[in-house]
Amino acid sequence: MKKSFYSKNVFGPIVKKKVFDEVYDQLISLISNGKLKPGEQLPSERVLAEDLKVSRQSIREAMKKAESKGLIKVRQGEGTFILSAASDLMESPFLTMMTEEVSKIYEFIEIRKLIEVWCAKKAAQFATAKELKKMEKALAEMEKLINSREILGKSDIDFHIAIAEASHNTLMVHMMTTIKQIFLSMFKISNFTRRPGKNRILIKQHQEIYEAIKSRNPKLAGQKMESHLQFVESEWREEIRRSRVKKKS
Repeated sequence: MKKSFYSKNVFGPIVKKKVFDEVYDQLISLISNGKLKPGEQLPSERVLAEDLKVSRQSIREAMKKAESKGLIKVRQGEGTFILSAASDLMESPFLTMMTEEVSKIYEFIEIRKLIEVWCAKKAAQFATAKELKKMEKALAEMEKLINSREILGKSDIDFHIAIAEASHNTLMVHMMTTIKQIFLSMFKISNFTRRPGKNRILIKQHQEIYEAIKSRNPKLAGQKMESHLQFVESEWREEIRRSRVKKKS
């Protein structure tokens, strides 16, 4: 019979978790499995306490811990919102580089092509009826700006994030949320304005991407997304060219 190597020092005592840690762990789980998505608002402290059957103090401590980890953002007077897990890692450094050297936007668009073409293909395979509805809603919001020279902004972001969600890859949703926010910030920094008729073209491109996804055609969805991003790149090249001409004159 083999001698046992068991020692009473091998096992440690079971440490009971504090209630707020249990709440925090549940929050982490919901974010990790995609049930809570970037940008979504959490219920109020009172509602969470009632639903989880814990004290409001436990909710408060769990939220404080989550905020310190960069998972949520408490906005005074608005509420508590889920953050993109990639925001702190990517947003500030990327914006700094592109602000210092605006031509870096082309490299950023190359990254978008790699990620978003993949997302479009996956969405064509896996999109649910609910996810298709989200895309439709974003398209409807875009159409309100069809004759405007304003950028499509939030509705554009919502559309692309809906496609990422339809890929059913939680990490991709977090990455796309940050990527689109960076892109929107670049529009604002550069005072980018649409030339007449450009929104109509962009909306048509988004509609074609949606139709390819809805028809369950991954190859076509990828092609339409790539074509759209090539157009976006050409628009940026023209905008930067005009900006440089203005500076010289």
